[in-house]
Amino acid sequence: MRERLIARVVAVLQEAWMPERIVLFGSSANPRAARPRDIDILVIAPTDIPRPLRRRIAEAPFAAFPVKVDVLVFTPHEARNALPASLVATALKHGRELLLR
Repeated sequence: MRERLIARVVAVLQEAWMPERIVLFGSSANPRAARPRDIDILVIAPTDIPRPLRRRIAEAPFAAFPVKVDVLVFTPHEARNALPASLVATALKHGRELLLR
């Protein structure tokens, strides 16, 4: 069930954002986690949308999902320049790659 939901999330994000990368992170990326409360996704995509609006736009299609879907959207430039201890850098280092172009 969880993998099907994740696949649906990836399909929606892929169509909406045309991302370079999609990374699953947090407890949902841990295969030993019994039942994660949410799905945490990092999207790396070129966009001109201001960062404060990206999350709301990216998460809107998942409002009716049976689990909460948290989506962070960063541009390739922002991801490259992320501080080593930042959430973005940690997700890229330890997360599960779902899409890489």
